[in-house]
Amino acid sequence: MTSIPADAYREDSTALRADVWLMSLGAVAFIGYAGAWIAAVAAPVLGLAVALPAHYPYGFDTIGHLGLIYLATAIFAAGALLSLKGLREETR
Repeated sequence: MTSIPADAYREDSTALRADVWLMSLGAVAFIGYAGAWIAAVAAPVLGLAVALPAHYPYGFDTIGHLGLIYLATAIFAAGALLSLKGLREETR
């Protein structure tokens, strides 16, 4: 069993700060549904991009540990594409 040093959680807090900043930016620069969609999709993608690589150095990259994250990402991507399709049809 490997131990996780205290500074390993800095990446999580950086991701959280970046997500909050991105959501705030989307709310401030709200330009209709398209701006809301961009902010809603970009924030979790950025969080995943920061948090996921942090699992590999500590051996937490198993399907048992990250399997549900991969499943949730696939469901999120399908939902984002379906909502984008609906958003594009509504603006025509």
